[in-house]
Amino acid sequence: MPWKANTTMSQRQEFVEQASKDNANIRALCREFGITPRTGYKWIKRCQELGEAGLYDRSRRPKNSPRRSNALVEGAVLKVRPFWFKPELSVLFMFSAILGGISLTLFASMLSSRLTAKAKVNDGLIERLSHFVGWGLVAYFYFRFWDWLAMTYTYQPGRTEGLDLMTKGTLSFNFWIVEMLFGILIPMVLLLYQKTRTNHFWRMVALFLVVSGVVAYRWDTNLAGLLVIVSYLPGESTVAYTSYRPSFVEWAAGLGIIAYGLLTFSLGVKYLKVVDHRLTTEEHETVNVKTTETVTA
Repeated sequence: MPWKANTTMSQRQEFVEQASKDNANIRALCREFGITPRTGYKWIKRCQELGEAGLYDRSRRPKNSPRRSNALVEGAVLKVRPFWFKPELSVLFMFSAILGGISLTLFASMLSSRLTAKAKVNDGLIERLSHFVGWGLVAYFYFRFWDWLAMTYTYQPGRTEGLDLMTKGTLSFNFWIVEMLFGILIPMVLLLYQKTRTNHFWRMVALFLVVSGVVAYRWDTNLAGLLVIVSYLPGESTVAYTSYRPSFVEWAAGLGIIAYGLLTFSLGVKYLKVVDHRLTTEEHETVNVKTTETVTA
């Protein structure tokens, strides 16, 4: 049976509130509100996933539209997680991916030359690219600092709480120490200072720290967005904290991305010729020596 038409949204909200109480009888509540148990459980699940924004009606377009998710669902996900709902996020993700990818390639190339004599690297090229990464970190630090500072100007539901969680809460150590200090500032100094950049050990340390900082940035951003959600109702917005545990599909997707990254790196090493895998063979020259003396046994 459908909901009573006059107060649909308020009834859904009241139903979910009562269903969330301890020892709530879901089937009895469904009879009271004039809906089927299937409908009741559907709205409970949507509210758990998206907050009160999930209580709005979704589009009735066909679910099997090729290559296209439901626009209302996409909007709801971004709307209830405003920490992700900002234009500069895509720029930072692309910028960090470029710096992290170059650093990982250079680090692995230098590591391979240390592990085997068969792999020779163009150290001059790696040193110049490392210098480029150092200046790239200057720009990246500016954009990252600007992104953090821009969220402190005014209070924005969900985004402010996510920032507090990242800078003052459970993610603060990962943000300030791992990401900002060890992931940006220290490698930036090591790669811009010539003596440490030309030193193979410190150059490898700096490149490894850049990759670690990119991983920490993705970790901080994703978790801050997942742990804080906002439910929007007419005239009010409610911020709620939730928990997160990766699903099997997310683990599988993550492993797939790692495998794809290793494949891409292998192709890059092979065709960009940063590492020379050709074997060097010693050449022997035969010299004929003439002598006028007779050698006797």
